[in-house]
Amino acid sequence: MPRIVNPFITGNPVPPEKSIGRQREANTILSLLAGPGRGSSAVSGEPRIGKTSLLHYIAEPSIAKKYGLTPDWCIFVDVNCQSVTPFTATYFWQRAFRAMRKVADDELRKEIEQIWEQEEITREDLEDFFDEIAAKQRLIVLVLDEFHAIIEGVSANVLLQFFNTLRTLINRPSRGLALVVASREPLYEMCRGIRFAGSPFYNNFTFVHLKKFTREEAEELIDKYLTGTGITFDQEDREFLWQVSEAGHPYLLQVACFKLFEAKLSGKVP
Repeated sequence: MPRIVNPFITGNPVPPEKSIGRQREANTILSLLAGPGRGSSAVSGEPRIGKTSLLHYIAEPSIAKKYGLTPDWCIFVDVNCQSVTPFTATYFWQRAFRAMRKVADDELRKEIEQIWEQEEITREDLEDFFDEIAAKQRLIVLVLDEFHAIIEGVSANVLLQFFNTLRTLINRPSRGLALVVASREPLYEMCRGIRFAGSPFYNNFTFVHLKKFTREEAEELIDKYLTGTGITFDQEDREFLWQVSEAGHPYLLQVACFKLFEAKLSGKVP
C-alpha cells in the first residue's frame, strides 16, 4: 500500500494549483497588463511571504487566459535577478533575451536571437525590438524576481541609466513591454539615493504589498491540502498552527503543517 504523501510545501514556491489567497493582488497585476495601458506592477514583501509563488501564479497560462492574456500574444518571461551578477545592463538584457528565446514561438525566436547574440545591447536596439513586438500585436511581460539583487554593489549612476532605460521602454506609445518586479522592499525604497532628473522610475508602477494570510486563508490552506489524505487537524491543532506561524506567515504555516502532518502520520500525536 503506498504511503500517504505529505501535501504541505516547504522550501519551494507554491505551484499555481496549490495557491491560496492573493486573489486581489493577482487581479491587480493581471488587470493592469490586460488593460489598454499595459501597466507594470511592483510586488514587495518580507522574505518567504509568497512573492515568487504569486509571480508563478500570474504567469500560469490558465490563469492569465481568464484576463485575455493568451500565449498567442502575451509572453511571460521569467528572470531571477540574482542570476545577473556581476550586473551590467548588457548582461541583464542578454539574460532576458535568453529567457525570451526559450518561451518564444518561431515567429519571434529569430528576432530575439539576433539581438541576444550582440556583444552590446543599446537602448536604441531595445526600443526598435519592443516597438516591433508591439507592431506584431504582441506583448512581452518581464517577470523580474529578486529585483533587489540588481542594486547590490552597483553604482547609483549605472542604476540610474538602467532604470531610465526600463522607464523609457515601458512608456513607449506602442506598449510592447511591461514589467512585474518583486523585491523585499517597496520599489520606492530601493530607489532611495538615486537622483532622477525627471519623474522617478517607480512612478510608473502600481505597488502590490504582500501581507500574512488572514485566519480564513490559513484555514482554507489547511482544508485544501488535507483533502483526500485521511488526516485531520482539529481546532486545537489549528490554534497551535496559527500561533507558531506568527499569525499566518505563509512559509511558517506550511512548515508547521508539514511537521504536524508527519507527526500524525507516524502516530506520535492523536
